[in-house]
Amino acid sequence: MISPLQTIEDSLHNLVNFIILPLFAFANAGVVFSGDEELIGSVTIAVAAGLLLGNL
Repeated sequence: MISPLQTIEDSLHNLVNFIILPLFAFANAGVVFSGDEELIGSVTIAVAAGLLLGNL
């Protein structure tokens, strides 16, 4: 029998891995999502590469 907590954890797995975790990583790396600066900079590319390569 699968517990209700396990069911909730399984349903949130994709949301956390593909939305919440990358947003957390970008925020902690100091990436600013405003219209004043260049959106794709060196820090943004480095964080994205780290997230993608870290999953391999």
